[in-house]
Amino acid sequence: MRNALAYLAVVAALSAPPALAQFQNRSIGASVGYLDLQRTAGLSWGVPLGIHATTYFDSHIEGTLYALGMLAQEPVSKLYSFGGTMQMGVRYLFMQEFLRPYVGVEGSYLGVFGATGSYSQFVGVGPMAGIDYFINDNLTLGVRAQYNLYILLNAWPQTSFGLTLEVATWY
Repeated sequence: MRNALAYLAVVAALSAPPALAQFQNRSIGASVGYLDLQRTAGLSWGVPLGIHATTYFDSHIEGTLYALGMLAQEPVSKLYSFGGTMQMGVRYLFMQEFLRPYVGVEGSYLGVFGATGSYSQFVGVGPMAGIDYFINDNLTLGVRAQYNLYILLNAWPQTSFGLTLEVATWY
């Protein structure tokens, strides 16, 4: 009888499904949005599209990483330029439930290949704010607003403001 109970306990432990109550602390997702470049690199607006990832540290703090490609329009010639941006930052989660509002700060790099063959580089920093909504245990939809102040050594500071829609899966 003892052997049967031990055998039953081992079989039950090996065939049990994984626990679902654990907090999933990493995500990867896609972003698409609108960026008002306010004449940064001579551009008026852009449409960023790319991927992002987050990881939860502790005490409501999360790290973020964005890699985005962007088509941007030059206002005078109406030609399109291509840009790429990398953003890394931290954000503070006000709640950790199905609804997750946050604020944070990001450092960013923006490189723009102009339609005329020029290339411009910018390094900036700025605040961000947003909200993520969990559709189920592993999938979120979110919106994020960001402001960047690009600091240049040989020119006046330049700015951009953007809104992105995001979808992410958590693991």
